[in-house]
Amino acid sequence: MKILAAICVLAVGVSAQVGPSGIISPDGVNTQFSHDFASNIVLVGPSGIVTNTGDNRQLTAGEAELHVATQPVPMPVSFYVQKGSIGPSGIVSPTGANVQFTQAEADNTVLVGPSGIVREDGNNVQLNAEHHYARSKRDLVGSSGMILKDGTPVQFKSAGVKVLLDAPSGVVLTDGSLYQRRNKRDLVGPSGMILEDGTQIQFKSADVGVLLDGPSGVVLTDGSLYQRRNKRDLVGPSGMILKDGTQIQFKSADVGVLLDGPSGVVLTDGSLYQRRNKRDLVGPSGMILEDGTQIQFKSADVGVLLDGPSGVVLTDGSLYQRRSKRSLVGPSGMILDNGTQVQFTEAGTFILLEGPSGYVLSDGQLFQKSA
Repeated sequence: MKILAAICVLAVGVSAQVGPSGIISPDGVNTQFSHDFASNIVLVGPSGIVTNTGDNRQLTAGEAELHVATQPVPMPVSFYVQKGSIGPSGIVSPTGANVQFTQAEADNTVLVGPSGIVREDGNNVQLNAEHHYARSKRDLVGSSGMILKDGTPVQFKSAGVKVLLDAPSGVVLTDGSLYQRRNKRDLVGPSGMILEDGTQIQFKSADVGVLLDGPSGVVLTDGSLYQRRNKRDLVGPSGMILKDGTQIQFKSADVGVLLDGPSGVVLTDGSLYQRRNKRDLVGPSGMILEDGTQIQFKSADVGVLLDGPSGVVLTDGSLYQRRSKRSLVGPSGMILDNGTQVQFTEAGTFILLEGPSGYVLSDGQLFQKSA
């Protein structure tokens, strides 16, 4: 208990106003670090910030006085674990979505910790892993049962039952019961079914059921076949919306679709509309590549000289590399470049090894990349 108390006192005393993405001030005049400066920070101390490029930042006397409680000690930026910084006047987030406390909120704050804020009036605030107020969708557990975050209701069989293990694929209770988490799936009833894509199917007789359920369709016991639908064009009496979002206005009331192909649509009045793939957007002052990279032209007369699969060359000689599709990693999980979602089983998990065929996490889990 004494060790825990010492850690809490140390955490409060560590330069609570200087975080990995900026400096927050009680007067509301906050300082936001640039992305390059924030990524180069090596150490945050009581009087300044040290970077690996030598572009150090000296704190003013006023900024240095913003330290809370005890004399702050230098701490490496890894202490913040990309969660931002909490102080008596607000929260600095690595995403830039900072929170400024009102004067009443600041006066009402008794203690600020990594998991929440204790208020004098008893209206305490719970923070999530990213130090945000917003709470993620989660299981609700009560004394007699629980509702999983996917909507599944679970009734406890006895009064003392609790959650023994909570994993991304299911929940194990202390009485040995196992409940599987469900993905989006078909709903089947006595008179019909609703496919996961929203298609409604009415059974022709009472004894009909599902004979075969595959990735492209469903076969019923009466021989009926229903195709699963992908994203498709929407056609109305006065126009249509292509599945890529392109809107088409028919020029007359009797126009319809004559030919619908993978690269375009031909209407009965002879109009041709090209389907569009995700592409670069070019304007007079810059461009946005299809992967989301933003490029600012250095002068008004700059244009695209060469556009290739791996990069773009501008007329002023600038070269911009296209970035390949990659995995997205967050504090509680990751999305692989093939779309597979991975839920971390514990806080602090990270990628230990990434190879051409898979990932090894720091907790020993292995995830295979799809071909």
